[in-house]
Formats: sequence, C-alpha cells, structure tokens
Amino acid sequence: MKKSTLFPLAFTIFALFFGAGNLLFPPMLGAMAGQNLVPALVGFVITGVGLPLLALFAVARVGGGSDQIARYIPKRLALVLTGLMYVAIGPFFGIPRTAAVTYEMGVVPFLGAPSTLTLAISSTVFFGLTFFLTLRAQKLIEVIGRIITPILLLLLAAIGITNLVAPLGKPVAPAEGYETWIGALGEGFKQGYLTMDVFGALVFGAIVLVTLKANGMTDQKEASSLLRTSGMLAVTCLMLVYISLGSIGANMTGQTGTTDGASLLQAFAGSSFGQVGMLVLGAAVFLACLTTAVGLITEFSRFISNTFESLKYYQVVIATTLFGFMISLVGLGMLIEIAVPLLTLLYPVMIALVLVSITERIQRNPHVAMKATVYTALVLSLFETTHGLAPSAATAWITNLPMAEIGLAWAVPTLIVYVITLFLPKNRSNQALAQSRIS
Repeated sequence: MKKSTLFPLAFTIFALFFGAGNLLFPPMLGAMAGQNLVPALVGFVITGVGLPLLALFAVARVGGGSDQIARYIPKRLALVLTGLMYVAIGPFFGIPRTAAVTYEMGVVPFLGAPSTLTLAISSTVFFGLTFFLTLRAQKLIEVIGRIITPILLLLLAAIGITNLVAPLGKPVAPAEGYETWIGALGEGFKQGYLTMDVFGALVFGAIVLVTLKANGMTDQKEASSLLRTSGMLAVTCLMLVYISLGSIGANMTGQTGTTDGASLLQAFAGSSFGQVGMLVLGAAVFLACLTTAVGLITEFSRFISNTFESLKYYQVVIATTLFGFMISLVGLGMLIEIAVPLLTLLYPVMIALVLVSITERIQRNPHVAMKATVYTALVLSLFETTHGLAPSAATAWITNLPMAEIGLAWAVPTLIVYVITLFLPKNRSNQALAQSRIS
C-alpha cells in the first residue's frame, strides 16, 4: 500500500493546499517584484512552503491535527483556539470563498457580466459536487490523488510551459518596497506568510491520517512516515507551481498594467490560447477550489462531530455545505472583515504550537515550553490585531518591535521565549501526563 499510495497521496495533499489564494498570490507577487522576482520568490517559498511543511511534520509526529499538537496547553483553551481556526477557515471564509473565486474566474469571463442567477447556478453545481465528494471521505486519495490532481497539474503545466517557451513580456522595474533584493525578499516572506497555509497543513494533514486509517493502514508510524514523505513531494510541486505563476505575473504586468493576480492570469491565458486558454484556466481554478472546499468541509465536519458527539458527520457536512452555499450567494465582504483579523490573531499561535511540537525531542520541559511560547505569541498577536483598542503605551512598544512594520511584531519575542525554554529543567511528570492525553 505504501508504494502504490505515495504519489496519489502527495497529489492529494497538493490539491488540498492549492486553492484560490495559492493561485492568485504568486502572480501578484511576481508583478510587484518585477526584475527582483528571484529574491521575492525565495522569501515566498520560505514561509509559503517551508512553514506548511514543518506543520505537516508536526501532524505526522503527534499523529493528529491541531487538537493533538496543542496537548500541552489547557484543554479548554486548545478547544477554543482550534474551534476558532476551523470556523474561520471553514464556513465563515475559506469554503464560500472557493465558490466565489470559481464563479469570478471560471464563469464570469464567458458571460460578459455577472448576475444573481448565474452565480446561484454556479454555486449550486460547485457545492453539489463538493457535497458528493465530501461524503466519500474514504475515497479522497482515489478520487483527488489519482484523478483530479493529475488533470490539475497538467493544466498548470501547460500554462507554465507556455510562459517559459513563449513569454508575452518581460519583467519591469520593481514596485515600491521591492527595489532591493533585501526588500523583495522581505516582501516575498510576508506574502508567503499571508497565505496562512500552516492552517491548511494542520487541517489537511489530519485528513490524510484519518483517510489512511479508514483505508486499512493501522500502523501509526507507517502512516506518519508516509505523510512526511508525501508532504515533501506535495510542497515541492507547490514550489514549482509558485515559481511558474510568479514568472507569469512578472512577465505580464508590463503588458496589462495591473498587479491583480486574477487579471494577470486571465490576460495570459486569453492572449496565449484565446477561448481555449480561458477554458483551461477556468478548469484549473475550478479543480483547485473544489479540492480545497472538499478538504475544508471534510475536516471541519470531522472536528465538529468529534467534539459534539450528538451530531453525526453527515449532518455537519450537510449543514456546512448549505451554509457555504448561502454565504457564497450573499457575498463575502462582511465575513472577510470578521475572518481575516481572526485568522491574523490565530496564525502566530499555531506557528508557535508547531515550533514547540516539532522540536519536542530537544525540549527538556515541553509542557511549560508550549505554554510560555504560545501565550507570548497569543498576547502579542492580540495586541497587534486590536492595536486601536490597546493602551497607547503597549501599542507604542509593540510597533517598535522588530518586523512590526510587516505584521510580525510577535515573532522575535516569541522566538526568544522559545529559546529560553530549551534550558528549562526536566519535568518527567508533565511528559507522562501528555502521553496519557494522547492515548
């Protein structure tokens, strides 16, 4: 099973990761970076590929998602943080956004103008297929890994190779903030961070382990090893696609005069292949968003049904799918205003959890280390997110921290606290408690 499952599993992980944001961020970054595309992509890969890979490794090590990774902090706090993360990236933002982007990039270009009726038809078809696949969670690797993702990769490869062989333009001067290699590297680092794919790794890694178990792989060590190996293959594919899309953005911005990712891709596909190119791009967008929606609904439903035992998995799937459908019709503006600050608040916390979890073997007291590191990230992230409501003295202090200008004021203090915890004395009772909670 291990040999026959490796590549389909890697393709499944890639497809679950590769959603709307992953398609649109790289060309926008390439357009802004222009002639400094290389350092910008290096920064993007560090945070947009490296951090999610570490999160996948953390999931593989503990044998579960964020609920298992957060085992050293109080259960109620872990439940609240995990629940907020699932709600934010699930029905309140991530799920309806996949349908909205599919309509905007895969349907509207062929209509001339959007309408309520066509949006309703598009969302109905999209969520109908999503619902069908989600109720067949045991077949995710078979359907997504062996069928959908190879088609998606072929479509993306066709677009990327065309840009490599017959580019429609060449990179122009970098935009403000990207003028130097260091500036471009920092901006790429920030854009990769803003993909928030650490959330995706925690969610989709858990899906993979559950799916492997449902398909008969009962050996936890073998499943974790397979997740690590397939995860490395998946993020390698992600990196190659990011480089390709970033190059398209850098080449096309001089031709179009825009830095919008969707507009750049549509202009490239239309100019290179005409209507066929638009169909190829629309199909790629549809498949990318479909697989991400399936993954989000699957794991959100699993989390809710496991947390509230009175709710059945299929009941949560139905409710979540209907909610996502309705929100996709109403619009995402207000929900984005709510979800994005929440995601921004939680993301540093999840990175802190991953950091301590992935290095637990060198931690002398992981129980205290996780609490200290997570609480530091949570408090500073809370101040950053609500800086308008925070006391002026605290706001002034935080804005003077390293990397505060790019929204990473929490990073250096959290890293310092983490390093300090490496020198704590051992506490075997806490380690035994953690092992009992896992079992």
